[in-house]
Amino acid sequence: MSKSKRKLSTSSADDPPTKTPKENIDFFDAHFNKNLDAFVAKQLLVGSYPSSNEGFKSGGKTFLQTLRYKDQHCMDIRKELELEQFGISERLIKNLPLANEGEALSEKDLQLFQAMGRYVDMYVVDEKQKDSNVVMYTTHALNHVLRTRSQVISNIKKLENLKEKKTMTDEDIENARDQGLSRAKVLIMCPFKKYAHRVVEILTKLMYGNDSKTFVEKTHRFEKEFGDNGFRIHEKRKVPQEFKELMKGNVDDCFRMGIGVAKKALKLFVPFEEADIILCSPIGLRMIIGEESEKHHEHDFLTSIEVVIVDHADVFLMQNWEHLVSVFESLHKTPEAINVDISRVRQWSLDQYAKIYRQTLLFSSFDVAEFRALFAQNCQNYAGLVTVTPPQHGHLDKIDIPLCQEIHRFKVSEKQSQSDARFSYFISHILPKCEMGTMIFVPSYFDYVRLRNYLKRESESFVQLHEYATDKKIARARGMFFGEEKKIVMMTERQRLKSGKSIADVTGDICLNCCLNSSGLKRASFRDIPTDPSPSLW
Repeated sequence: MSKSKRKLSTSSADDPPTKTPKENIDFFDAHFNKNLDAFVAKQLLVGSYPSSNEGFKSGGKTFLQTLRYKDQHCMDIRKELELEQFGISERLIKNLPLANEGEALSEKDLQLFQAMGRYVDMYVVDEKQKDSNVVMYTTHALNHVLRTRSQVISNIKKLENLKEKKTMTDEDIENARDQGLSRAKVLIMCPFKKYAHRVVEILTKLMYGNDSKTFVEKTHRFEKEFGDNGFRIHEKRKVPQEFKELMKGNVDDCFRMGIGVAKKALKLFVPFEEADIILCSPIGLRMIIGEESEKHHEHDFLTSIEVVIVDHADVFLMQNWEHLVSVFESLHKTPEAINVDISRVRQWSLDQYAKIYRQTLLFSSFDVAEFRALFAQNCQNYAGLVTVTPPQHGHLDKIDIPLCQEIHRFKVSEKQSQSDARFSYFISHILPKCEMGTMIFVPSYFDYVRLRNYLKRESESFVQLHEYATDKKIARARGMFFGEEKKIVMMTERQRLKSGKSIADVTGDICLNCCLNSSGLKRASFRDIPTDPSPSLW
């Protein structure tokens, strides 16, 4: 295995992007109509193909580009191209400002598209989770579907003409390979229905602009199921404003919908086998996929996905991250039934190399190891990866209450044994010191279950605050803890998100806004660093 070379810019100033003279660069054709050498493809699949990293700063953010297959044309994202040079139709470019709430795209938005339009994997950390990100990735997704449809229709006409002239050769048939083993090409996953509604809204504006006549099927059903249901958190409720914004509107997290794109129509709620775009939440899709052990395990419609978009990935962490991982593991599996013309299927799809051609875009408000692990284990795009991260700011100046902090370090021989080592250290060095009024905060639900089972076996005095408990049980647990009937209170990070309160408020609802030095809660033990780093939430 060749070692990756890492080259990072040492300059503190932003590296200005280079304007590239206009030329015809078809990244769609260059990426998907290229057959990689079998040896190279197999190396890419197992992650052993040589790669190099190049970093630069621009617009206040750090860009790190991982280059894999270097024979691809014009893959340097610092060479700035116009939107027209990415093969986006004039209609979409004209309607882009309308989709972006009437505003022109900023330089930062266009810079993100420099990687997106080149079919490079992208991991974007954006603290504000701008709506323009949704506009950009929806435009990219729609353009990809339209390009695929245009290529298929063009090749059909070409083959028909050759057949009529009786001049069609095996080479002509081979050159017309433009499809996959299933129809769906784009998979968009977002945590709530309100975000899915925004995606469909942007798709409609991109296709029809200000046209009063829009051909969108089943809009009444769509608005009924995905529209704003009027839910709002009461203004008097003491939770951070960002939590109120997150949880307002239609926050149903179990949904899936197939979208078909025709020349002049947008078809909603079509069967997955007939869909071009699958718009869903991970749990909504997993309920359809099922488990491999189940009799009706469905995954054929995910065989030929070419673009995967994961929006608001940070929220998925607070729902159930395993659902998202399970969806990625279900992509590109051999279908049980093939209902397409094999002569039109791309060779790399038949060779089961679809994984290295798939582009993955992930957007989050913060950076955690789970996201990077997802790319490392499930994303081997031969075009490489671009990671976009904001500057890091410390939070020590945001600590309002002077607290005595202890940081414990434990040795780990192998990365795989980190969880076991952390657990062993905690029960041998931390737990024996826990006295009356101790809170144990556990970010991972799996770690929480393991520790809870241990405390039960040891007949420890404790109560639980977790996302699956009813409000009545949580109120009773708080009462027992603050009444000093129980020594320890255990809490999951997802329970904190569910309630929308800070740790002090969640554990101290009896005495509102209590601090760690108030009666009841005396000390806090964090089993790991909290996933969400927002100071206002702690």
